[in-house]
Amino acid sequence: MSQNPNQPRPFDVVLGSQTPIPNDAAVLGGLPGVKQRLASTTPQNRIAALKEALQHGDAGLDLVIQALQNEVTQVRWAAYSLLRQRKEPRIKQALREYNPWQKLTCLRTLEGHSRFISCVVFSPDGQTLFSGSWDTTIKVWEFATGRLIRTLDGGGYYVSSLAISPDGQTLFVGQEKNFIKVLDWQTGKKISTLRTRLQARFTWIYALAVSPDGQILFSSDYSLKAWDWQMAKELYNLYSHQSEICCLAISLDGQILVCNSQDNSITVWDLATAKQIHILKGHSKAVTSVAITGDKKTLVSGSWDASIKVWDLETGKEIYTLIADQTQVNCVAISPDGQTFFSGGEENTIKVWDLQTGQQMNALRGHQSLLIRSLAISPDGQNLVSSCSWEKTIKVWGLA
Repeated sequence: MSQNPNQPRPFDVVLGSQTPIPNDAAVLGGLPGVKQRLASTTPQNRIAALKEALQHGDAGLDLVIQALQNEVTQVRWAAYSLLRQRKEPRIKQALREYNPWQKLTCLRTLEGHSRFISCVVFSPDGQTLFSGSWDTTIKVWEFATGRLIRTLDGGGYYVSSLAISPDGQTLFVGQEKNFIKVLDWQTGKKISTLRTRLQARFTWIYALAVSPDGQILFSSDYSLKAWDWQMAKELYNLYSHQSEICCLAISLDGQILVCNSQDNSITVWDLATAKQIHILKGHSKAVTSVAITGDKKTLVSGSWDASIKVWDLETGKEIYTLIADQTQVNCVAISPDGQTFFSGGEENTIKVWDLQTGQQMNALRGHQSLLIRSLAISPDGQNLVSSCSWEKTIKVWGLA
C-alpha cells in the first residue's frame, strides 16, 4: 500500500501550531516577526517560525542553522529535519558539525525482565514499546515515561520475535517450537495461534513482518511463510531450506521483502509476483539482520563475518562494506530519514554510521553485557532503543 505523499509520515516534522499569539503581543511580519516567534516560550511557535524563516533567503537560513543550538530538543530536531532537505554546501557543513545522532545519550534504563531480552518493537504512534524475552513474557511500556503498563503471558514459551499491526492494535509474538501468537495487547486476549512446521523439526520463529495494509503476516524459521492472520490461515510458502531464515524486512510500500538465505546470501522478493528479484552475495558468514530505507533504494545488512554491507536495491549491487565489529554484527537499524544507520555486535557498543559516506559518527556505550541483541528506532526518529543479551535491561537513547 503506497503512502499518500500529501500526508505527513511518522518521522516528518509537522510545522504549525494551534497555540494563539498572546493578545497583548505585537505581531510583526517579515524577518523581524520570525525572530520574535523564535524567541517565544512555546516550542510550537518556534517550530512554526523555522519554516517561515526559509522564505527569507540567507538571513532566514542562518536563523534555522542557529536553531540547531536551541535549548529545546523539539526545536533542534525541527531545524535538523528542515535542513536535511536542503543541498547548499554551507548547510551540509552545518549538519556534519551538528548531526543529532552524534549527541545521543542514555536517557533511561528499563528493568523488569528476568532473562535474555530477544526483541523490541515500537507501536506505530511511538507511544508504546514492546519487549520480548526468554522469561516467556512480553512487557508493554509507556515510552515517554518508561512506566511498565502490563506484562503479557507467553504461555511458557521463549519469545524470539515481535511485530505490531499498522493500526497498533494487534501484537504478533514469535516463539520457540514454531508458535506465533496473535494478541490484543491492550487486553492481553489471544486472538489466535499460528504454527508452522517443517519436516517435523521444531525451531524458533526467528522474525516477523507485517504488510503495510495489515492484511498479511510474514514469518520465518526454516521457511518463509505468508499468513492471513485474521483467518489464521497460511497463504503460501515463499521459501524453504536447510538454514535458518533469521531476519526479514519489508519495504514501506509493501512491494519488497528481504530475507537472509542459503550460502550466506540475501534474497530480495517481489511480493506482487512472489518471485525473486535479486540474490545478493558477498558476506562470508550468516547474515543476521537486514534493514531497508524508506525510499526502497538501499539495503543494509549485518553478518557474523563482522561486516556491514550497503546495497543498491534497484540494481542488486554492493555499494560499500564496513568492518563494524571484532567478531560479529547482530542487528542493524536505519533512521526514518534514511540518513543514518546503527549496528550492534559483541563489543557491548552501538555504532552510529552516516549511510551516504559510511563514516562512523558515534559509539554508544552503557550496556554492561557483551552482546547487543536488538535495536529499534522510534517512528519520529528521535530515539533509539537497545537490548543487550543477558543484561536483562533495555536502554533508551536520545538527546538530553
